[in-house]
Amino acid sequence: MSENLAAQQTALLDLLHTTTINLIANYKDNIGARSLFSLNNPETTLRGLRAYRANAQALSESALCASFPVLQQLMGEENFRHLAHDFWQTLPPERGDLAQWGGALQAYLPQVPQLQALLNDHPYLPDIARAEWALHTAATASDAQLNAASFQLLTQHEPEQLHLILSPGCALIRSPYPVVALIHLHDPRVSEAHAEAREAIAQCEPQTALIWRQGLRPLIWAVDSATAALIEATMHGQPLSVALNAAFEQNPDFNFSAWLAEQVQSGLLLGACVV
Repeated sequence: MSENLAAQQTALLDLLHTTTINLIANYKDNIGARSLFSLNNPETTLRGLRAYRANAQALSESALCASFPVLQQLMGEENFRHLAHDFWQTLPPERGDLAQWGGALQAYLPQVPQLQALLNDHPYLPDIARAEWALHTAATASDAQLNAASFQLLTQHEPEQLHLILSPGCALIRSPYPVVALIHLHDPRVSEAHAEAREAIAQCEPQTALIWRQGLRPLIWAVDSATAALIEATMHGQPLSVALNAAFEQNPDFNFSAWLAEQVQSGLLLGACVV
């Protein structure tokens, strides 16, 4: 994107969040806005900006629905619509690409007074938002290719000399709630996991969610404590020796060879490198 286009988009976003009284005043001081609109007919310009603002709010709701489909289902369409509009007013997008807007929703949810009763009944909603944003981020992460040959380094170097390479967009979310089960239960693409998800929800099991991208598809699955410890150490840049020790502390019987083969197949692991 050119700097000029980015400046124009920022100027437009600034105008869309300005009160009607101040629209013209802000316009006069905003070079980007003057390149987009003319004030030869102020009334027409104001009407256009108001229409654009209303349309932008509708687009913001659509953008949030695309990134948080499970949250919308759990909250209900009416609650979610109000949330989207309030979020737009309080923390509006800073870029023209609305797909990059929504990362702060998890932290924003508990701050909405009208949602306190809903959150008291469903305290897992912020964690659902966090997990769904991680899925969205993984879906738009940069591409990376599997380097199968690099795994030969595991037989040539000591673990303290190696580092595992994870899929771009990989994230780990620990929650006291069954967030993975709740997301799976509302995802028809993983219908084979619905029975297990219902059981986890019924027991209200805490879950650690692992998010990564398999090909073009972002995935979320619950992982055990050993796997979570290994992946977390790897994400923090630790060598394989430290990551393995973290896993073995959680489960002395952790089978790294079997885990490695499974995660290469799943697309989570893309290779290894010497540190």
